[in-house]
Amino acid sequence: MNLTQGILDVYFHNTVKAKDFQSFKETTPQGNIIEGYIYRKPNRFLGSLLITKLNNKEYEHPQFVQSMPKIHYLKEREKTPPYYHLKVTEKLDGTCIITYPLKDHNNKTIEIIPKTRGKAVADKHILSMWNKIDHKNITTFYENHQGSLMFELYGVLNKHEIIYNDTYIDAKLIGAYTNHFVSGLELFDFAYMHDFNMPNVLYEIKKDSDGDQDSPWYVIIASKEIESDSHLVPGQLFSSLYECVDKIKDDMEYVNQRYKERNNRLRFEGGVINTHGFDGNFKYIKIKPPSILESCTQNDGVPAHSIRKEIYKFFDEYSIDFITKSYKEDPKFYEKQIIEWLSEEYNEDVVNYPKTKKRIESVFLTVWNSKLPTKSEQNIVDELVNNHPNTSIQELMSIFSQQYPSKRKQARKIYSILKQKTPCKRCF
Repeated sequence: MNLTQGILDVYFHNTVKAKDFQSFKETTPQGNIIEGYIYRKPNRFLGSLLITKLNNKEYEHPQFVQSMPKIHYLKEREKTPPYYHLKVTEKLDGTCIITYPLKDHNNKTIEIIPKTRGKAVADKHILSMWNKIDHKNITTFYENHQGSLMFELYGVLNKHEIIYNDTYIDAKLIGAYTNHFVSGLELFDFAYMHDFNMPNVLYEIKKDSDGDQDSPWYVIIASKEIESDSHLVPGQLFSSLYECVDKIKDDMEYVNQRYKERNNRLRFEGGVINTHGFDGNFKYIKIKPPSILESCTQNDGVPAHSIRKEIYKFFDEYSIDFITKSYKEDPKFYEKQIIEWLSEEYNEDVVNYPKTKKRIESVFLTVWNSKLPTKSEQNIVDELVNNHPNTSIQELMSIFSQQYPSKRKQARKIYSILKQKTPCKRCF
């Protein structure tokens, strides 16, 4: 099935272009082969799918899968959403997982599939964590409903920047799509009805008087856990939603620093508001404290911890096989995506500074190395020598750099072991 603009208009409401899709062919956890297209542009359709084939047979009508929308910051001049009660939930620092029911050619659900934004089927290392979680409530939901469920997979096992010592691995509901996005306070009712846990509510934002567009806003603390560290002034009024968000950022910073003094680590990454925009479209708003949005000078570039966070996200969304294959074709293939994500947090000059790009490469290779199964230098040498007999050390080192680009810091040790292991006549 060709990806015509007519098909896209039916499933994406005349808002996307064919050039922003990439074809895929994936094998599901239960061995089904699915083919189709995944949307790449960072907007409300980011990561959404059109599945056109199942087990090499084309669907009569493609299966549409809504993914998790891109989350944006609130701009100062942005019009206020037409709601007067908003909840700020904790922005968990993990991996976004979207589940969807795979249909057979008779429109019967045959499998529930977890995906990431970057892939139609989550990679094996993500699945290994996902499978440690009880999915009974998800299975029950899909017995009577269709659509996508969106979760944040987090915990000690899924290590990112924020450490959750009290959670080994878990997933909490952060979004849902049936025939529409379940948004605002409706999502909390939805989660309760279907027995899904959601991230903690940290703050609530309300209008002083419902129905009056010009009435002031105020913020209340909704979490007892942070109440003792907060320095919000009770009853303080604000003229706009943006001012409320700005005050929450400031309070999150205060809470984080107080927590860090006691625990030597930050309490949380930030918060998220799930709502509708002024135009009626579904909208997520993210809020981060200044220490997470750490400012930096051009001389320094983007700090390594910020780069590491985006690169962890990149590895969550793409498989090791895909990364290895793409790296061989273009050793800088990942740079554009990482720079795009960093540009949401830092200004363009800082992101494109040479030191930032060098840091991106260094951190990328370090994270890649950490994702690979542990293999000693001796085992690597044995593998090289056994798989490539009668090959010079120079050629073996070239093969090593191609097969193990993320281990290039070990090159000197590999060379030393090769010299000891291989006959002198093979040195040149």
